[in-house]
Formats: sequence, structure tokens, C-alpha cells
Amino acid sequence: MFANLDRPLNTADLANRFGMSVRNFARVFSKETGMTPTDFLLTARCERAISLLLDTALPMKSIAHRAGFPSDEQMRKVFVRRFSLTPREYRERFATSRAADT
Repeated sequence: MFANLDRPLNTADLANRFGMSVRNFARVFSKETGMTPTDFLLTARCERAISLLLDTALPMKSIAHRAGFPSDEQMRKVFVRRFSLTPREYRERFATSRAADT
């Protein structure tokens, strides 16, 4: 999953890759990770976006694309829901001055 965050991924495709039904895959995945495949994927995308926000000066659209969000607006909605901050606010609050200058 981590190597393909910038690609569309869904539970059905992942289940098929492992030769499992969607229901069984979701059950096994949740048991092993403690979260649904969708939540895990969204968390991984947020972590990638955070890394890019804090370590680069890339524009929001580029970060959203590289993290696998369909748009910068979708990334913004997820950030507000999860962190109560927009990606821009997250960057401003937590980025080091070195990262902001690059």
C-alpha cells in the first residue's frame, strides 16, 4: 500500500490481490492492524502528506497528488476532519523554518 499511495486503491482491489473476498480481507486486515483498510489507507496518505508538508515547499496540489488524494480540496477536508487544521495551517504551525525556506 505504501508504495502505491499515489494510485487509486480500494478494498476490492486489495482483496483480489490476496485472493480473498472483500469481507474476509476486511475482517483479517482489521484484526491484524486494528483499523479498516480504508482507515489505514487514509492514515497512510495523511502521514505522507504531513511529511511533504513539513519537509518540502511543494504546493498543496502536488502534495495531495503525491499522497494519493484525488484533489487538494479532498486533502483539506480530511485534514480538517482529522486534525482540525487545513494542510496550510498544519504546515504553518509545525514546519521548521528550514523546510519553509526550501
